[in-house]
Amino acid sequence: MGASIRIRHMVPTVLGRKLVEAFLMLDASLVRPALRASMETQVASIADGKAEARAVLAENLDLYRNKFRVFQSRFDKAFYLFDGSELRDAPTSRGVVGLESFMDETSRSRLLALQLQKQDDEEAVRRSKGQRQTERRRQCEQAKKRTGTSSERNQKKQAKRKETRRS
Repeated sequence: MGASIRIRHMVPTVLGRKLVEAFLMLDASLVRPALRASMETQVASIADGKAEARAVLAENLDLYRNKFRVFQSRFDKAFYLFDGSELRDAPTSRGVVGLESFMDETSRSRLLALQLQKQDDEEAVRRSKGQRQTERRRQCEQAKKRTGTSSERNQKKQAKRKETRRS
């Protein structure tokens, strides 16, 4: 009998997929392998004695600082991706960095405004559903008053049948 092969793979969460989509929209190089490959090549050149660690570190810190600034300044373009549903299956742990930590003050304000608007919209939908249900109940009660309950209707039908049989 042959050995069984087990394949392990990661299944991304909704939050993970939305984050990758946001990264692709805001700075695709952050999720593509070329950026990491470049850094790995630089680290290998340090190990081979061809580059200075301080110079490579300074260069990469500058690169990522600039990328972060660009990402932060464009973040409001990705707001529509995050509506809260992505957090339902997200793992929870202490020390998790929230999206707000990537935003400048203007972006945080816009996100808060969007979240408040969504809550208002959801509340309006709930109120509307409640009003429709109340209206349906009222209509059903009025119909029952006009026609009587089902047992009363059945009694009326039976009485009519008896009358028609007698005639």
